[in-house]
Amino acid sequence: MLLSVIVPIFNVDQYVARCLDCLLQQDLTEDEYEILIMDDGSSDQSYTIAKRYADRFKNIYLFQQFNSGPCIARNTLLNRARGEYIYCLDADDLIAFDALGVLVRLAKEHSLDIIGFNTLVTQRIESFEPIISISMPSESKICSGYQYLERNPSIRFEIWWYIVKTSLLRDHHINFGENQYNGDVLFTLKTFSLAKRIAHIPIAVHCYFQSKGSIMRNKENRHRQVLLGSLHMMIRNFTNFINQLEKTDVPQTNGVVPNLKNRRNVFVGSFLLKLIRSNLDSKQAKTYLLQLKEIKVYPLKLPTSRKDPLAKRLVMHTLNNESLLLLVLTYKRLQYKLINLG
Repeated sequence: MLLSVIVPIFNVDQYVARCLDCLLQQDLTEDEYEILIMDDGSSDQSYTIAKRYADRFKNIYLFQQFNSGPCIARNTLLNRARGEYIYCLDADDLIAFDALGVLVRLAKEHSLDIIGFNTLVTQRIESFEPIISISMPSESKICSGYQYLERNPSIRFEIWWYIVKTSLLRDHHINFGENQYNGDVLFTLKTFSLAKRIAHIPIAVHCYFQSKGSIMRNKENRHRQVLLGSLHMMIRNFTNFINQLEKTDVPQTNGVVPNLKNRRNVFVGSFLLKLIRSNLDSKQAKTYLLQLKEIKVYPLKLPTSRKDPLAKRLVMHTLNNESLLLLVLTYKRLQYKLINLG
């Protein structure tokens, strides 16, 4: 079997049929690929809709688990995958018609560990044209994982823009860990750092649909705090990865480490902004900040100058001044309570 497609689903009954329809419109026979779906404790009709597809198509397999998050769901499906290559897709996203077959065959023909492609980010799904023509770049464009990380400092760490060789993951025991919502960051880092041959096709094959109800865009307060804890864990794991790279004797890592440190700064900045909006109590906030200090990522290391807009300088000053940051957080908590009382 050439390919296993992994799709966790949770309360996506508006989108799951559309996702499965595009996965069935591929240039692969039913025997050449499988679609593995894990229902993560949905309370809507997601499971029922997916079951109709699983009952109808012999290459669709549906499983259920108690709500544990997408990374745990993906780990379970990774262990069940039988394809030579693996692709992970979110249930509210799309993949272009007749794309997966040509991509996985190119990957196999050129002995690639990873084949990547572009993503179209949209809130209007009708703006995605799911018919494309794909060709392989020249051999000179194929590079190692370290080379890719060095050449692409703004690499996306999400998992839906590349297909990966199954043996690479299993030989090195790579999975999504236990981080409920940010496990894909370390998964991508580890996978790329171990890959020997990577190619990127500069064509939008994947469509990232920014649905209002998606996990990462949920604005419910308790959920924000869960995402905050997940992001904090990811920053610590990300730092451990950088520290391990700095201890290696691999020359290719010299250009990678500065790129990763810059990305880590962005993650820390995002964490601090989310902290302000989280309605978290000061005790837990202090604990988070202390742990960031212990791994030497706080105060935030982002350069500012007098040429920067005043608003940016004020935000940076607030984020990097722990007392001021906690004061703002306390004010936001009070504001939240007053709104709820009203």
